Amino acid sequence: MRVMFRADASAALGMGHVMRCLTLAEEFGRADAAVGLMARPMNDRIRAMAEMRGTQFHALTWEGSSDESSVSSYDWESDLAASVAILREWQPDWLVVDHYGLDERWERAVRAETGKLLVIDDLANRDHVCDVLLDQTYGRRESDYANRVPSECTPLLGSQYALLRPQFRQHRVEATVRRETCEQINRVLITMGGMDNANVTGTVVDVLSNFDWPALPSVDVLLSDAAPHKSAVQQQANASPLNVTVHAGVDDVAGLILGADLAIGAGGTTTWERCCLGLPSILTAVAENQRTVVDIVDRAGAAIVIEWPESYEQAVGAAIGRVLGDWRFYHSLSRRSSSICDGLGCARVMAALGESTVLDAPLALRPAQTADCDLLFHWQVQPGVRAHSRNPEVPSYREHTAWFDRVFADPGRHIFIAETGGVPVGMLRLDQDNAEMNRAEISILVDPALHGRKIGQRAISAIQELFPNLQLIAEVATENVASNRLFRSCGFEGPVEGFYRCAPLSEM
Repeated sequence: MRVMFRADASAALGMGHVMRCLTLAEEFGRADAAVGLMARPMNDRIRAMAEMRGTQFHALTWEGSSDESSVSSYDWESDLAASVAILREWQPDWLVVDHYGLDERWERAVRAETGKLLVIDDLANRDHVCDVLLDQTYGRRESDYANRVPSECTPLLGSQYALLRPQFRQHRVEATVRRETCEQINRVLITMGGMDNANVTGTVVDVLSNFDWPALPSVDVLLSDAAPHKSAVQQQANASPLNVTVHAGVDDVAGLILGADLAIGAGGTTTWERCCLGLPSILTAVAENQRTVVDIVDRAGAAIVIEWPESYEQAVGAAIGRVLGDWRFYHSLSRRSSSICDGLGCARVMAALGESTVLDAPLALRPAQTADCDLLFHWQVQPGVRAHSRNPEVPSYREHTAWFDRVFADPGRHIFIAETGGVPVGMLRLDQDNAEMNRAEISILVDPALHGRKIGQRAISAIQELFPNLQLIAEVATENVASNRLFRSCGFEGPVEGFYRCAPLSEM
């Protein structure tokens, strides 16, 4: 398979379009596709980033310049002529377009040069002619694109499709434990966009340097190599009483977000990265195209939102003070943001395009290990997971580890981790009946991000095959509609006095 991407980066656009395209390009590369990127050569950094990720870079050049951030002022016809020359040689099976300056006119003209067309958008302000539309904005609905895409277009909408590199998913469990046990801000991350044309970063560095901290934190600043104010920010960092480190063009963004206790950021694509790792954030729309994201995250209670530029310095200080004064609020921000994005967006996109992913692999059960304690805690603190439990209260990390240690040491209780393709997707627990050893109560928890993939049914089937002589019972609250449906679909009878029962597989 051959896949070509079309995206740009500039001081006006920032780096987000190119970065999310390269993330999806890596996913195609893991599926053995040949991948290329067509972009205007802003600087050598884009070429280097693409080639480092195994993506061939194709420079688009023509005389003159135009505003890439606006479809009304962009020279799409010159773009089209340069792009078609490359597409005719490349002959891609998929063309992926992520560009504010391009719309259905450009898309219609390139259809003859490609197999299928995937458009990435987050503005919902112009028409598209595409086979698949991807908008990773949290809360985005099909009605937002009504009459803007063909009826046969497949919409992939919402932050469950956010294009994040695998490192973010891999760090989620560790991030949950870090946030839930945090009682002091030791590290602050500033992410106002890779380019940060307005140098909001400089303002934030000044605010943090002058804030009356109970204990001085370290500060990490994330910028692109090409950021126009990088040198000025570095001078501020050198003069600050805080330990401020400027990271330019860093590859391990996930590691920086994991290590931070608080972020001050813009509403660009890094919003979903911070959400994935549950990092409490002070969020600002520094460009008009970020307004929708910021407003939606604000309504979800997943960040502290402040305006730019009016009274920005005072508002940042007040927001920091609010976090320092209320750790329950801090933990609430973390849990709500973590629930917005789970890091599996690329896998979902690939599945929608007909490619096999780890989520499609056969389900297997393995006995839990001591290292799985944090994984179970991560699932337990997700919003709504414990709503129908015997004890609906979300445990503290100390309470959870004490529970896990008790269960792990009890020979009559067995925890299994369900995995697909080596990825943990759920937990199943058996509590044996002391009076009747051939009977056990079953409890099941599925990663809330993966509901609807029949993981519960597959896990119950797997445990029955492991223990074919075991009678299973399950206590399910009447109002827990999903669990009642699950056990009925798996052949359990009942409920009688709140319990479902299923005869041993060997007797069926």
